[in-house]
Amino acid sequence: MLLDRYEGVLLSQGHAGNGELLATCDLHLETTEMGEGRYVVTVRRDHRIDDESMIAITVPLGGAVSFWHPGERDCVPLPPDWHGKKRISLVQSEPMGCLLDVSDNCLLGFGFSLSVGELTMQYGVDEERRLFSILLRFHMRREQEHLLIIDVAACLSIVDSIAQLNEFIRAGHGVMPIPRYAYDPVFSTWYACLQNVSSAYLLAEAEGILQLGCKSVFIDDGWQMYGSGRGYAGCGDWIPDPEKFPDLKDTVAKLHEKGLSVVLWVAPLLVGERSSVWSHVRDQNPIYLDGADLNTHVLDPRRASVRALIARMCRRLVETYDIDGLKIDFLDQASCYQGSRSPSEADALNDVGVAMLKLLEDIRSAITLKHETSPLIEFRSPYVNPLLGSYANVLRASDCPADAIANRCGTINARLVASGRVVDSDMLVWDTSAQSAACAQQIMSSFFSVPQLSVTPSLIPEEQQSVCRHLLSIWNRYRHVILEGQLRLGSQALSYPIVNAAADGVQVTGIYSEHTIVDMDAREVHHLVVLNATNSCTTTIRIRGVDGHVGLLIQTVDAAGYRERKTSICQKSVNGATVISIFVEPFGVLDLEL
Repeated sequence: MLLDRYEGVLLSQGHAGNGELLATCDLHLETTEMGEGRYVVTVRRDHRIDDESMIAITVPLGGAVSFWHPGERDCVPLPPDWHGKKRISLVQSEPMGCLLDVSDNCLLGFGFSLSVGELTMQYGVDEERRLFSILLRFHMRREQEHLLIIDVAACLSIVDSIAQLNEFIRAGHGVMPIPRYAYDPVFSTWYACLQNVSSAYLLAEAEGILQLGCKSVFIDDGWQMYGSGRGYAGCGDWIPDPEKFPDLKDTVAKLHEKGLSVVLWVAPLLVGERSSVWSHVRDQNPIYLDGADLNTHVLDPRRASVRALIARMCRRLVETYDIDGLKIDFLDQASCYQGSRSPSEADALNDVGVAMLKLLEDIRSAITLKHETSPLIEFRSPYVNPLLGSYANVLRASDCPADAIANRCGTINARLVASGRVVDSDMLVWDTSAQSAACAQQIMSSFFSVPQLSVTPSLIPEEQQSVCRHLLSIWNRYRHVILEGQLRLGSQALSYPIVNAAADGVQVTGIYSEHTIVDMDAREVHHLVVLNATNSCTTTIRIRGVDGHVGLLIQTVDAAGYRERKTSICQKSVNGATVISIFVEPFGVLDLEL
């Protein structure tokens, strides 16, 4: 149905593996086989025109069950082609995707080098032809672009195919150096107290934050002048609210003395009419974002004066208050200028994507000017483009308050495209009057990222505090495996019911669906840690690569670390493998050593 709309406009230009390539007449596509099911398509423009160009890729459906693309949430796994559509830009997703089967093998993967400009991607099942179609619509600004296509013949998993596509799009861009404290569990003020954050609150809760296992504090929205109530009408000055933070630098110093690093939230593109800076930018007619939840304007990053203003502000925050980093938000709002008339200044840039890249370069240069080590810079999904790794060293899952499943999917999806960046969970919040399992569920679902807790420590009951301390101590013990190990995933279409990370002979596994078998290869792994994030009392382990009898040291413990059981057994293998079912409490932890 999608392709029918462009009949006679899209012309066949050959094949890449089992996929057909079509394009508008202004484009010439030249396909080079790179071996092992990989093809690079060189896209050239035959003549300079301002009209929109289009490329389509179609493949037989085969055993497809889902189409994965980055920075997306609440999506249909395999939509019809009249449903799937998204806008992509430097700060909104990235031009890539993978068609997957039930085992998460890549049936079709593509990555497009047009990663700074804006494009539209339409995709889905062609119900009439039994095909899956992807249509890219864009304006070509350079003489040529490139498309990497991964075919089913490459026999790549979701993890490996996305890694190759990401490297292709990144095109040699480096990753901003990562400070050591970026690997520490975080306490975020956002869900804990929303905009009611204050110096008194932070200093009163600092010891509790540390006792939970967090060593970093992210001060979110509400610290700044006019940072109260709905909307962002007061944004723009980025100075502390004198009632909440009479001496922000002193507050930061006191938190540092306790061993806590401090990161400050900022939305540099937003400017409200209550701010003093508004009088200086009002004549630029910045676009207004309506609604009670916004009620603010967006600065135009194409203006050199705007970029300089924002860079100076970011530098001032880092240097004046001695903070350890910035949590930079609302970058995607820049897309509201896409397609609008360029500013009249001689030094203005025409393209929003190019302007945003220049803005981020200016911010990075400004805040690292007097720092021996790079500060922490956090972006959130959907700012997942691998080029952004040069300007932010932390990538957070998108907002999903109390949604453990969304947080698990969001953090794993962010891991797939992080390209060396640290991945943070969305802030964890739960009902403090609920059973301790509610707390454990949140932490276990974000276990394969840096957890960000966001519940006021003094309001957490003792048993839930024990859960936090115990699970974060396990996380800290194995974080090099969790964050840097090789990922192996369960079905993406089923929200990753099992997640594995392995390094240096240690495997950490999270089980998120009952009746899931954990596979352990004794030729590569000698120590297994399993999080039973289900209501089941039984965890089944299948150990491969063993002969004869194998000795096992088994330890299980509940989520709070209260009830511990230890045993050792000798298990007989059959045909090089053995299967064992072990009692593990719901939301408990299993530790198994060969």
